[in-house]
Amino acid sequence: MNKETKIKIVNDIITKIIAINYEFKDELLSCKDEINSFIRNILGDNSIWTARINQISYFNYHYKALTITDKITKWNSGKAEFVNVLKSIINEITLYDKDNFDSIRKLKTKKIFIVHGQNDTIKVTVARIIEKLGLIPIILHEQPELGRTIIEKFEMLSEDISFAIVILSADDKISNKSYRARQNVIFELGYFTSQLGRNNLAVLYDKSDKDKVIEIPSDITGVLYLPYDSPDGSWRLKLVKELQTAGFSVGANDLF
Repeated sequence: MNKETKIKIVNDIITKIIAINYEFKDELLSCKDEINSFIRNILGDNSIWTARINQISYFNYHYKALTITDKITKWNSGKAEFVNVLKSIINEITLYDKDNFDSIRKLKTKKIFIVHGQNDTIKVTVARIIEKLGLIPIILHEQPELGRTIIEKFEMLSEDISFAIVILSADDKISNKSYRARQNVIFELGYFTSQLGRNNLAVLYDKSDKDKVIEIPSDITGVLYLPYDSPDGSWRLKLVKELQTAGFSVGANDLF
């Protein structure tokens, strides 16, 4: 089954769900069975989506005491969550379906692309860790221009990259304690997710400042997010493990 067919199946189920009214709420069970069968056969028995769907609540502990209006509101909230989960499944199929990776390079190079925002301290720390592991950190602004535009430079440098590390730092303030990374960082995260696959990508999000909470992109699922707490934090060992899983001959002893 190709990617387009998979997406159509999920979209058809979404259409059915949206059309169901509260008075016919039992029909939602049929949609639930249908999508769970799809997940089991297409995405695998261990897919997180089955648990996500089964955890959706359409009622609460005080359901019998609620007015009919409140019951309908609660049920519609669960239905909307169901639809959102299915949309996330479509995003996963779009980004990670094996059809996307037929042309991805098989040969591992030692080049690790580091995507970063405004926090130079974390950027330099990560680059030095990569060097300690015997790999080559590639940072966009450190490479020669050679008359290329930023986009041309980015595309050329990423051609022979085997793994990417994306740093989400508190660059732009959203609200009181909420921050997000620069939009170019999010763009490059999506780019490398598509080009390399989620098994060749790690995302570090800054947790070193308790007064700043980093917004995690909700539309990019299945990617490993590692909390960066300090330069010598446990994220280093977790990163080594991910690099090993991706096929790199690195060891934790090289960190010390």
